[in-house]
Amino acid sequence: MKLVTAFYLCAIVILFPALASSGTVGNLAETQGEFGRFSLGLEYDRIFDRDLEWKSGTWRGTVAGTSFQSLLVGPNDVVKDEQPDSHRIFLKGTVGLHPNLDIFMKIGLGTVRYRHEYISTTPGWNEKNVFEGSWDFAWGVGTKAKLYETKDGLRFMADAQYLKYRIDGRSRSNGTDLSWVIQQGLINNGHTGVTADYDSTATVSEWHWTVYANKTFGDFSPYAGIKYTDVHINNEIMMRGMASGAPYIMKSVEKIDGDDKLGFVFGTDYYVIPGQLSLSLEGRVWAESAIAVGMNYRF
Repeated sequence: MKLVTAFYLCAIVILFPALASSGTVGNLAETQGEFGRFSLGLEYDRIFDRDLEWKSGTWRGTVAGTSFQSLLVGPNDVVKDEQPDSHRIFLKGTVGLHPNLDIFMKIGLGTVRYRHEYISTTPGWNEKNVFEGSWDFAWGVGTKAKLYETKDGLRFMADAQYLKYRIDGRSRSNGTDLSWVIQQGLINNGHTGVTADYDSTATVSEWHWTVYANKTFGDFSPYAGIKYTDVHINNEIMMRGMASGAPYIMKSVEKIDGDDKLGFVFGTDYYVIPGQLSLSLEGRVWAESAIAVGMNYRF
């Protein structure tokens, strides 16, 4: 159990590498307006903060022929001060199925830099950790519908999206790479000839549902509404190497969900060429703090 305790931090240090995506509503805020009409858009999204809740985690492995398995986080240990800083870029294609109904698909890349603090009841195990994510593939599908339009042009809209992606990365604890932390932990437990490396992969699935109001004023098409986001993250860390002349392997699996699910979204599209080329600006608050910019061309 001493070895398991020594590696609590090694696993938890990469709990949150997958915050790189959230569904934008604008770009365009309206539907295409007719069957068969389509558009191509480019959007950049940045998330400054997001509420997450760690749900569960397991930890198992085999070192020097001895196997172990336990819960990842001690009953009185906490993770706090989550501070993600993520970026993503998407190419978005949209086609009209009906004047009031569109479908769309997004493909792109996302990355994240994440900081958090791990506080343990074990003396000396309080750590400040940083995750540096790589740029990895992301994709999504969705639909947008106009529910109702008043005589003066106020539109009531609904948007639903599903997003999925994986992100790999490296982590540091108090400025030290996780591979060194693993190596030092084994040395402290009496092993010699220690080597260490690790892989971390987070698989993220997200559902987004938004209802909002939208109206066009000249070249501007502002909108505002309420957004519900359901996020699920499964993160796996595989650690491997040599210790005392024998190979070892350790694996942690964590499940993380979104905490606050309701948020507000607001923004506007601006038509550079009316009905064709538009620029967009969007903000999201409460469940997450984010901003997005985009460009869209309707053919």
